[in-house]
Amino acid sequence: MRIRQKVALLVAAPLIAVMVFATLTVLTTGSEALEAERMRNLVSANKAAGSLAYQLQSERTLAVQALVNSTKDDKAEEFLNQQKDTDAAIERYRSSIRELTDVPSSTKINLDNVESGLDNLDDVRKRISEQKQGASAAAFIYRITIADLLSYRESVPQAGSVPSDVADRIRASNLLSRSIEYQSIQTETVLRALDRGELSSAAFQKITAANTGSTDALLTFNSLAPTEWREWLDRALAGDELSLTATMEDEALRSKPGKKIDIDPGDWAKGMNKRAEQYEGVQEDIDKAVVEEISTLRDQQFQLTYTQLGGVVVAVIIALLMAVWLGSPIVRGLRRLRDSAHQVATEGLPRAVAQLDDSTDLDGQTPEEFASRATPPVKVKGRDELADVGKAFNEVHQEAIRVAAHQALLRLHIGGMFIRLARRGHSLAGRLTNVLDEAERNEQDPDRLDRLFKLDHLVTLFGRTNDSLLVLGGAAPARVRRTHETVGDVLTAAQSQIEQYTRVQIGMVDEGVSIKANAVDDVVKLLAELLDNATQYSHHQVNVTARLLADRLVVQISDRGMGVPPDRMAQLNARLTSRKGLDLDSMQTMGLTVVSHIAARHGIHVELRAAAVGGTLAEVSLPVDIIDIEAAPKAITAMPEAVPEQKPTGIRNAPLFKRRPRQRGNNAGARSNAAARGKPDNSSRRPRSTGGLPQIRFDFGAVPTYPGHPPRMDRDDTPTETFPAVPRQRDKDRPRRMNVGGMRSYEDGWQAAQRATAPASNPVDDGLPKRDPMSRLVPGAMGPTSAEVPATHAAPAYRDPTAVGASYLAYAKTRPDKRSPFSPADDSRNES
Repeated sequence: MRIRQKVALLVAAPLIAVMVFATLTVLTTGSEALEAERMRNLVSANKAAGSLAYQLQSERTLAVQALVNSTKDDKAEEFLNQQKDTDAAIERYRSSIRELTDVPSSTKINLDNVESGLDNLDDVRKRISEQKQGASAAAFIYRITIADLLSYRESVPQAGSVPSDVADRIRASNLLSRSIEYQSIQTETVLRALDRGELSSAAFQKITAANTGSTDALLTFNSLAPTEWREWLDRALAGDELSLTATMEDEALRSKPGKKIDIDPGDWAKGMNKRAEQYEGVQEDIDKAVVEEISTLRDQQFQLTYTQLGGVVVAVIIALLMAVWLGSPIVRGLRRLRDSAHQVATEGLPRAVAQLDDSTDLDGQTPEEFASRATPPVKVKGRDELADVGKAFNEVHQEAIRVAAHQALLRLHIGGMFIRLARRGHSLAGRLTNVLDEAERNEQDPDRLDRLFKLDHLVTLFGRTNDSLLVLGGAAPARVRRTHETVGDVLTAAQSQIEQYTRVQIGMVDEGVSIKANAVDDVVKLLAELLDNATQYSHHQVNVTARLLADRLVVQISDRGMGVPPDRMAQLNARLTSRKGLDLDSMQTMGLTVVSHIAARHGIHVELRAAAVGGTLAEVSLPVDIIDIEAAPKAITAMPEAVPEQKPTGIRNAPLFKRRPRQRGNNAGARSNAAARGKPDNSSRRPRSTGGLPQIRFDFGAVPTYPGHPPRMDRDDTPTETFPAVPRQRDKDRPRRMNVGGMRSYEDGWQAAQRATAPASNPVDDGLPKRDPMSRLVPGAMGPTSAEVPATHAAPAYRDPTAVGASYLAYAKTRPDKRSPFSPADDSRNES
């Protein structure tokens, strides 16, 4: 259990007890507040119902006036105008009804009856407007709806829980509405009696009953209403106009059945409507006062609820503050240690190591000095146990920085040793090359000359290994170029740097594309490593293509070997995309490590994947930053086997290549002497001469360095002779050539044509030239014989890399020396 959980457990028990009792109190007061809110909504609807009842009473009076003969012409338009006021009151009523919740069943019945009457109101109005409804029937229909509204108002005190004094005030307001209704009935009854001309017994009884009901309602109102409300009513009924209305009312009450009521219908309606308007104003004020009183009661309940809830919250906060005050220092200190450890592990140390990788010599500091200047990750405060843990963590961090600095300095020294060894190797290779050139120049024996050529090629491979050490040490190529080189020349140069160059077939290559001077040597090195891998682990032909896409040049190198397992392929691709430091695995796959360093240097993307017909496909994407594209490049899909027999006007000396001078006469004599002794002519197998792959000579001069790599170290031995680059010259009349054959280069055709047109240099004793069959044949001038045509082989079957590897492992276990034929001991490169 964590510290924070333990502290929380200490506070949980009293806090739960406080929460239980506080919740019960809050629920009680909260329910009372909600009941007050519900009562307020009922009273608001009660107020809207009273206003609607008054509007219906006014509309009823006008409807009766519009239907009686004495006033129908004058009141029809007023009846239509009154409908608008009634409709507005209906909308306010319905809006307030929609706010009601938990309405008792009796109240719900009254509301449904009112809604039904309001739904039929439009039909009644239409019949009244069309004079198709009698005055008595119209008055009765309005009376039913008004009675339902008044019944709802009378049920409000029983529908909610309110104090008794508030309930009495609500009943007083309802009694005033009832009095207004009695007076409205009296008004429409007198109007109909005036229309008939005499007062009937039924009309007399209705008038008397309405007056009595109004008087009783007012008496009860005065007993329940506060003094202020009674004063409102007295002020509303004061005035001469209402006194005249009271006189007309007394006249109607004194009239006998069968007699004519001596009252003007217009004055009667106007006076009674005026008094009803005064009553309605008082009722509006009373209803408003009731709503405000209920709202005040509701607000008090809510305030009490909020106060109790606030007390609960305060108690909880106090408990939590105590827990925080007691446990926060411990939790915060542990969390700070955790965050610091996480930050150091994920950001601090990796960033420090990255800075160390970019540093050349730790800025002249020792690892101890560098570590002592590192900022401590934990700020130590206090003198408790947590402070001691923080100090210990800072010491661990400082020691980790010191070890990382020591390792970085060690890597810098190792890189420096690589550079020094590479320079020594280049020096020895240069001296050895000079000796071999001198020996080849004076050698006449074809067998020894062939062995010298093989040694010469091994020196080239040795130079490539030295170049790999330079790359791993962080140094740039020794040569500083000023001219770009075509892709074809770059591919040929890469081909010439591998041991089994004769198995490389350069296929489709786009013309008009060159590699920029600053990247030529690195690209040659990168491609040479990939070509060497392909030829080492495949016995079939290795195909190379170079195609220009929209924003890059894609070089594909494919072999038909046994392939690489998917998991190993993923590891190799990860190595190619990251500039990993030097370790045992990096040295075992030194070729791919060199490729990854060069690719990171120039932004080149290298990816390995399984080929469609078996084997491995290496795809190299050269970015547009290191390539130069001529206008309208075109792809060469085929290449003539030979060029026309014409002697070129210029000598091709590309900066990538440096040719060794040969003594053609002496070599020819050596060949004829070998033929005379019955020995085969092995001179045709000279590396990079008949194969068209010229020997590369590098200037091992100043070696620039890159950021994050060791500085250049002065070497104590230099080559005995350097070979500077020869400016490139191209004959304008000679067409561009592209190598599409397995063992042919770009220069096979025109070199053979040049030799064919040269005079014979192998005379016999009598001075006549000796015929050398097929020696003056231009490659491609005649097709191969049937014996020379290789047999057509079917496509190789797919071989599972895992199964093949298991077979080799089983075979290796049975050997006496217990070594795999492809172990690092057999192949010093051990590239994958």
